[in-house]
Amino acid sequence: MRRINGLLLIASVTSMLLAMTSQVACNGSRDQARPRPPTTQIITERPLPPHAQPTLIKQGKSPLVYMSVGTATLRFVDMTANESELARALVQPRQIVRIDAVRGVMLGENVLRPGPLPADHTYGIWLEPDGSNYSRNSIVNPQPGRDTSDFDSQR
Repeated sequence: MRRINGLLLIASVTSMLLAMTSQVACNGSRDQARPRPPTTQIITERPLPPHAQPTLIKQGKSPLVYMSVGTATLRFVDMTANESELARALVQPRQIVRIDAVRGVMLGENVLRPGPLPADHTYGIWLEPDGSNYSRNSIVNPQPGRDTSDFDSQR
């Protein structure tokens, strides 16, 4: 008889704990399903003055190697020979470019300008601006004229 009473007590406590756990879980899901207040988003864009100039990003003797940080137009120049342009290419992020006296100007394994190039010359890799300079500002606010107090009271 004592064993049956003990089992009934354990079953009662277990069912009470399950009921409390499910109540907490239900309250948590109700908070997640709460509707969000209506919002407006204001995006303003304005062009920036075109002050961007080509920038020398790497200079030296052959072999000259550079890994692109982002999508960009690069210009490869022989600095010793009056900055004569050897090649120009649009490169993707993390692409490796190089100026090699034997193989020439390379984009990955693709030859942009075949060698040989003078080994004693100094070469440069220039970053060319793309002309897409602009400023973007984004503001998100509740919609004007809407009463959002009922949304705040549910928190």
